[in-house]
Amino acid sequence: MAQINSVKGFVYKGLCDLYFFDESGFSMDSNIPYTWSEVGTHTKVPSDRYAKRINVLGFLNTKTKDLFYEMRTGSINSEITVALFNKFADKIDNKPTIVILDNASMHTSKLFKSNISKWEEKGLYLLYLPPYSPELNLIEILWREMKYRWFDLNAFASFEKLWVHVKKLLDGFGKKYDINFS
Repeated sequence: MAQINSVKGFVYKGLCDLYFFDESGFSMDSNIPYTWSEVGTHTKVPSDRYAKRINVLGFLNTKTKDLFYEMRTGSINSEITVALFNKFADKIDNKPTIVILDNASMHTSKLFKSNISKWEEKGLYLLYLPPYSPELNLIEILWREMKYRWFDLNAFASFEKLWVHVKKLLDGFGKKYDINFS
């Protein structure tokens, strides 16, 4: 925790950029715990727990509201994660960038760790969270807002509508959909 607070001091002074990285999934199995409907009518949300899943990997800068993400179907592994970190590292300009991430197996694999020195040469540095502390990864707030606050029930009508809606939420973050992280 002390490391994170030190990093925030550097960010506040404009000496580096800070991003939070994580993955989340969206499927036709609704996360919405309840909804309102008119008296005498029932709202039905189709659910298919075994349908395709949208996986989102994202880098979030809570200060600038910059969100760099990738959406995909299928499982996420170290190769996919490394490829996205490579794309992210390529977009770093002249300011050191620190990425806070958890200890998921794809973030601690031999393949992932073998790329760290290459990323550091580009100005990308990693800071791992302590185990079992998702509350310190602020991108988790974005995932929660997307799933429980901003989600439209109509998105569950089909997988294609779900995809479009998830993309709309991600693209609208910081503009139409916002979070106060302070």
